[in-house]
Amino acid sequence: MRIFFEEDYITIQYNETNCTLVTTFIKPSLSKEFREGMLVLIGAMQHFKTGRVIFDTSGLGALFLEDQLWIAEYWYELAISAGYEKVAFIIPEGTFAQFSVTGATTMVKKRIPTGYFGTEQEAYDWINEGFIHGDEVLKSERTDK
Repeated sequence: MRIFFEEDYITIQYNETNCTLVTTFIKPSLSKEFREGMLVLIGAMQHFKTGRVIFDTSGLGALFLEDQLWIAEYWYELAISAGYEKVAFIIPEGTFAQFSVTGATTMVKKRIPTGYFGTEQEAYDWINEGFIHGDEVLKSERTDK
């Protein structure tokens, strides 16, 4: 995978095999940092010409209500304009991220295909369903770590 952006709280990588951006929240961040990372993700979608995104929210922590509203009312429209088309969230059960992410995604008006999963493999299996890369239909392709 190619690293597009990396800070101590977030990493955005591009998986060339299945044209997917993988955004990993490493630790809880300040609102300013969270929003900066999400705006960089829009740049990554435009740069790599893909709207397929996997979010690993294991280290995200709780999102402030203001950030959830920002996602729903501002970021989401920018992302759609950048090609945002399918998203998979890796959300460990019982984490604060679970409530924050599902709360923010239910606030948006124009929903794209969205899945919530407990593991990286489940997220990759779902996001790759029916995806054609070249002449090949991908069934399951994890990161090339």
